[in-house]
Amino acid sequence: MNKQIDMFQSFRNTTPNKVYQQDALQNVEERKLKNKSQNQIILDFLIENKGQGFTAWAIKKRVGMSLITSVRRALTTLYKADLIEKMEETTIERQGERNHYYRVR
Repeated sequence: MNKQIDMFQSFRNTTPNKVYQQDALQNVEERKLKNKSQNQIILDFLIENKGQGFTAWAIKKRVGMSLITSVRRALTTLYKADLIEKMEETTIERQGERNHYYRVR
């Protein structure tokens, strides 16, 4: 029994080396920069089309982003920053779900 506990602890107590930690931190910073630029791309698109509402799927198609989750995350970030508004109007799009329209304030 003690042998099993010792073996478990030897695996559990392993930690990444400093090089790995630095690489991971650099990757986080790179992702933050990329996310910031994605937010800016979507905000710029909505500013250029002021007064019009777009769903996440429509924005994805118009700005050429590859992942719908990236668009949705950016919309949430911009909405929480009070830079865009979520309209009451919705439409059923892909995946059979209702999607809100968003526009710049």
